[in-house]
Amino acid sequence: MRAKLEEVSRQVESTEAWLESVEERYNLCVLFYCLCKLDAASDNPKGYAAFNKIWLEENFAALCHLPKYTIIRSLPKELLRRNIDFQPWHYQGKVFSLNNNIVEARLAFNNELIERFLAPDVSSFTKCLTLDEDTGKLCSASIDGSIKIRSCSDYSLLKKFANDADDNYGETAYEAHTGSVYCLTYSNGKLYSGSVDHTIKVWDCTNYMLITTLGTSRSANNGDNRGQGHRGSVLCLTIDNNILYSGSFDQTIKVWNCTTYHLLATLRGHRGQIMNLVVYNNRNGIKELYSSGLDTTVRVWDVHDIDNNNGDDNTGNGNGGGGGHPLLMATLEYPLPATLSCIAIYGNKLYAKVGQGVIQVRHI
Repeated sequence: MRAKLEEVSRQVESTEAWLESVEERYNLCVLFYCLCKLDAASDNPKGYAAFNKIWLEENFAALCHLPKYTIIRSLPKELLRRNIDFQPWHYQGKVFSLNNNIVEARLAFNNELIERFLAPDVSSFTKCLTLDEDTGKLCSASIDGSIKIRSCSDYSLLKKFANDADDNYGETAYEAHTGSVYCLTYSNGKLYSGSVDHTIKVWDCTNYMLITTLGTSRSANNGDNRGQGHRGSVLCLTIDNNILYSGSFDQTIKVWNCTTYHLLATLRGHRGQIMNLVVYNNRNGIKELYSSGLDTTVRVWDVHDIDNNNGDDNTGNGNGGGGGHPLLMATLEYPLPATLSCIAIYGNKLYAKVGQGVIQVRHI
């Protein structure tokens, strides 16, 4: 037993040393690049302009061409806030975000709090936000299944979708969700909401009417997706190029056409609920879908031709690809107790929240 422990210890030390060396090389590369940029903009250049992109590629070739998915940095929790909001919403100098299930509006330049939308009770706590930058509408959803749309300018309540007719100002009750709403996304004048009731609802944000419900026999699109919805809570949504991706507690990802509302594909492979979805167009022009799950993995799918699929399932075993079938390209494993509740892509880097205030960065 002692020999095994010593071997594990040696492996851990070797891994940490390798990671530190990559981080040090990365930091050095960034330093030289910043010197070059600053010198080029200076009125009194000191010759650092020699450290340009060509020089970096010649002297840091191995670093500049890291293997895909290489871990290049881990940001320790002591350097970060405990609650990390990867994607706060910005509008006209204001930042909208969630703080302990309460919506806050702050000034972007100094973080001054200017408005808080307090919930009257626990059932009204906010679970998610999204914002339409074109119209300045802030959409929030709550534990009680209601969805509110506010103006980002004066914070006035424009509309509330709820099953209680009184909450809709005496109008006929909307076909709102019957369970908590966990995710929202906005595209082309339409709001998409995912709920514990296993459904995705599509709302018209011009006339505030329900367009359709995906994943239920009561769908408004001639029943084309009946029985094809999720069998668990819908936990995350994202849209790219008129294609909607939904992740669920049932461990699957479903892909929908946002015009016809047809189901295009079901991606299987995760062994835990799907926590987050991000679409990324890589350097080769291939569209990739990154999905994070409670199984402590991020899976990478080739979805560049997904709109040509006919709704067939993909089992996630790598046999897809071609003819619109998505292909599982990679499975990135993270150490326990990673929850991967947040992932984001900026530039050519994948940022993943792997624990309480810890972010890991990978080259992609």
